[in-house]
Amino acid sequence: MNLGKVKKILVIRLSSLGDILLTTPLLRSIKKMYPNISIEFMLREEYEDLLINNPNVDKIFKYDESKLGKQILVNSIIAQNYELVIDLQNNLRSREFTRILKCPIFKFKKRHLDKFLFVYFKINKLKEAPSIPVRYANAFDMVKLDGNGLDFKTDNQPNEQLQTDEKFIGMCPGARHYTKKWHKDYYTELGKLLESKTYRVVLFGGKYDQGLCDEIAKELSNPINLCNDDDALQTAADMTMCNLVYCND
Repeated sequence: MNLGKVKKILVIRLSSLGDILLTTPLLRSIKKMYPNISIEFMLREEYEDLLINNPNVDKIFKYDESKLGKQILVNSIIAQNYELVIDLQNNLRSREFTRILKCPIFKFKKRHLDKFLFVYFKINKLKEAPSIPVRYANAFDMVKLDGNGLDFKTDNQPNEQLQTDEKFIGMCPGARHYTKKWHKDYYTELGKLLESKTYRVVLFGGKYDQGLCDEIAKELSNPINLCNDDDALQTAADMTMCNLVYCND
């Protein structure tokens, strides 16, 4: 395929926060090598903020699980006449769309068995596996990554509590899946250790993490709890004030 002649492509990655951000090196590399290609992206509505300011994404489609919403989205996707699709989700939900399109489909190869063995039996066959951005790029091997990391742009200003001369370290104790969570007590222990080293702990999370962040905050001496209602743009701005951020995954 001659990508120089391609005008419009669709990239699909519906969730989650980290996985969508990990697509950004591929998006940037495609745009850098082929600036005339229009890159359109399908994701769940709650993750739109992750790409809304990304200069390499020309249009965002918000995935709707309702029957009517899916049909409207299917009709919209068909009308775009994409010349190729990069399916980085590669599951039943994404295949509802890719199976109706008459263009080349590039799919991300998942390692379900290896992941299952690691999570439930601690058999690690993923130790030497390439990073997720590299694996995403391998799904579409017509471009090479530039090695410049992830893209996430926000115009928000950091919280006033962080605009001091203190040294901040962030902690993100929440996770979408229980098997990806470090235990609450470990975060509490880490927070106390950091406070003993004169760092001030900042807790980050979304609406489902509020209770967990509150519990950890109660055990620390002077934390800043910035758990919010899934405001990714504000969280990103606040994290820029931290020397380091600990997270699960």
